[in-house]
Amino acid sequence: MNRKWKPLLAAVLTVVMLASLSACANRDQMQQQLVESTAAAAVPTAEPTAEPVAQPLTPTPVPEATTQPTPVPTPVPTPEPTAEPTPAPQAGTARVDGIGVTVKTLNRGDEVTISGEQDKYYIVAMDDGSVLVEKDMIRLSTEHDPAETNAYANTETRLFDNPYLEGTPIATISRNTQVTVVDTFGGRSLVRFGDQTGFMKADDLGPGYQGNYYYNGGSATGQDGGDITLGAVMGVRGHYVALAAAGFPKSGKILADGTEAYSRFLKAGETVTVVEIDPGKDKDKIEGDEKCILSENGLTGSVPRWEVILDGDEDYQEWTGYSDVNSELFDNYRLLGKPIQTLRLNSELKIVYATQDVLVVKTDTGYAYIAQEDVSERPTVYSGGGGGGGEADWTPPVL
Repeated sequence: MNRKWKPLLAAVLTVVMLASLSACANRDQMQQQLVESTAAAAVPTAEPTAEPVAQPLTPTPVPEATTQPTPVPTPVPTPEPTAEPTPAPQAGTARVDGIGVTVKTLNRGDEVTISGEQDKYYIVAMDDGSVLVEKDMIRLSTEHDPAETNAYANTETRLFDNPYLEGTPIATISRNTQVTVVDTFGGRSLVRFGDQTGFMKADDLGPGYQGNYYYNGGSATGQDGGDITLGAVMGVRGHYVALAAAGFPKSGKILADGTEAYSRFLKAGETVTVVEIDPGKDKDKIEGDEKCILSENGLTGSVPRWEVILDGDEDYQEWTGYSDVNSELFDNYRLLGKPIQTLRLNSELKIVYATQDVLVVKTDTGYAYIAQEDVSERPTVYSGGGGGGGEADWTPPVL
């Protein structure tokens, strides 16, 4: 090849090489751009971050106070009361005659059927047998109830919640105090006094102001006991109109709550079986209202504690007493009803027992009762004055 074409060939080769190099460069650039665009496509476009929206504040819940359960104390078991050993029955001896064995009590208004009578008692038929009830405590169906009346206390007296005037009084009534008499029977009156209703001695009432009490019979000279005479204490008493008197009465009604019904009456010296001593409710009295609970033929009844002599009881020393003027003997230890005798001054009495404020007197025919305050250990002698000459000789009367 001539020298003329060599420069031209070299220029052409240079152009070709440059073109190749440029193509390679463009190819590499394109590949690079492809890689970058691919990479750019692979990277997700980040979403623009939203501005946080202010949320309303949710109040923090306040936990409720947990109520602690109130601790329940473990109950301490109440020990069963130790049963008192049942005392063994013991034998006793009746002290005096005529004390009734109370087997039940009846209430005012109870209607009863009367099958007979025994001394001052009616025989009353009950579902579980017959009992004896004081005639004074029953109004027969042939008799009217008395009308209520007003009366006045003729002395200071006491009101009780029972017809036997026992226990602690529920009220004291001053002299000349007006009360309403609801009923009167057996020497006691059922009265209303203010807002209280109770029983008192009928002889302590009079129909007029300052009372209407007087004594009829008996006398005392202060010198000699003399013969015993009978007298009567007069006062307000119930009067009933009999509607019919033919034949024996068959029905009646009880006049007072707590009326005692008896199975029988004890005789002095007889043996009884005591199963229990009931201390009663009136503890402030010397002997209280203690009862002996007796067992008889499968039944139980009660008598005053003093009526039964038990082992360990002190012997009572009998003594001789002398009556006060116009003192009264009764056929019952409660000193209720009409007296069986009114005594002159210094009547001699054989005292065989003393219970609370009552003395038990032995007589030729049985037993009688007198208020302790009406008996002295020595004869009463008046010196001077009208009745009998002071220190004259004294002879006891025959009782």
